[in-house]
Amino acid sequence: MKSNRYGVVTGLVVLSLGILAGDPDRTGAGEITWSFQILHEFSSTDGGPWEPWEMIQTTTGDIYASSGAGGSNNVGTILRFSAASGLSTLVHFGNGNGDYPQGGLIEGADGNFYGTTYQNAGSANGAIFRMTPDGGFTNLHHFDCSKGEGSGPICRLMQAPSGELYGTTFYGGASGCSGNSAGTVFKMTTNGEFSTVVSFNRTNGANPQCGLILGNDGAFYGSTIGGGGTSGDGYGTIFRLTPNGQLTTLHTFDYTVAGSCPSGNLLQASDGNFYGTTEYGIETDFGTIFKMTPGGDLTTLVSFNGTNGDYPHGDLIQADDGWIYGRTIGGGRFDGGTIFKLSTNGTFTTILDFDDTNGLGPWPALVLGRDGNLYGATFGGGAGAGGVAFRFVRPPRITGIQCTNNMAALTWMSYPGESYQVEWGTNLETPRWTAFQNRIIATGSNNASSFPLEDRSRAFYRIGLLPWHP
Repeated sequence: MKSNRYGVVTGLVVLSLGILAGDPDRTGAGEITWSFQILHEFSSTDGGPWEPWEMIQTTTGDIYASSGAGGSNNVGTILRFSAASGLSTLVHFGNGNGDYPQGGLIEGADGNFYGTTYQNAGSANGAIFRMTPDGGFTNLHHFDCSKGEGSGPICRLMQAPSGELYGTTFYGGASGCSGNSAGTVFKMTTNGEFSTVVSFNRTNGANPQCGLILGNDGAFYGSTIGGGGTSGDGYGTIFRLTPNGQLTTLHTFDYTVAGSCPSGNLLQASDGNFYGTTEYGIETDFGTIFKMTPGGDLTTLVSFNGTNGDYPHGDLIQADDGWIYGRTIGGGRFDGGTIFKLSTNGTFTTILDFDDTNGLGPWPALVLGRDGNLYGATFGGGAGAGGVAFRFVRPPRITGIQCTNNMAALTWMSYPGESYQVEWGTNLETPRWTAFQNRIIATGSNNASSFPLEDRSRAFYRIGLLPWHP
């Protein structure tokens, strides 16, 4: 685990003769923004995991992920980040337990983790597995495309309120194992009872490249990168699927008007509309961001042009600040990909350009951690060239201050278990801030500490969220 040059996020107050004189959400030099931290740099040459997929944070604060390459057989691993013990590899794939996990893990209601592998012992059919938090591994199902089960699962599973796991396969289904097969939606209990829910036939879509989400109405929503239309020659679909297996196509992409090849899970945002991305179209063939009503009316919000990124690949997420966040795998200032934010009315801002030193090609989706921060990964770049795991940290928000007997008592919104540091300086331009303590470990969602004023006529105080590792 490592820190880096991207800095510490601060909340800031200004004390003048013991009186609060500054907006706790501003520095005086512009609004405080999220800050980028590298959590780990993977190596493509040391036999460890690399090409990490989506990271998920558990209730303990630990972070789990699968990797698509590396490990003892170079076909992937499952890894865990712990603030106490660093990086641990829990599972090495390629020992008859599947090859090339894709799409990341989910944490089930039972506390175990579930995921899929694209292949199984060299077969393209793939498998579904379960893993305990300490790495106990069980294969629950091996796909058999000759039985119409589908093959090549490449997306995250989801767990329905009923407890069943739902997912998609890119190939296979009722059309068998041919290269022209169109994929499936399947469901499985956590003890391995498997059934196919839908076989795509091109007129209702073809080759889902993403998983399902649960809509506000209790139905499932997803997309395919091909098919649709009366002849099945469309450029992808968005569909609604009821728990009893009734599929309705809500939108068929036509390339020139709304782009093609929708990728990644849909997002149903706080306004009730669905948001997603296409990999191609409209004007420069670099992809789009769209909004769709629950009834299927679709509007293109952003058309990528390379400068603002290209090929937005995968899930969008909405943080509790109301903004929608996502990434492109290419384009931007250094052609290494970007991270962007988007308002529900279409206001678009690039907030990070990847430049190799901070990673390249952020294929895995961003995820919202339980601590309120955004977590992500890249497939390349970093010091070891095997990708990086990173997070965007939220600025600590100072909520109160009391000054008595030459002491300042600061209160700020915090995340339990995270480490903070309070510093002071004589002006905003000072190159060195003085720390009162090395670190303060928050015990709740609000934290308070007292610090001496020492008869300063004017001082600036800031609270920073320290890097994730000890």
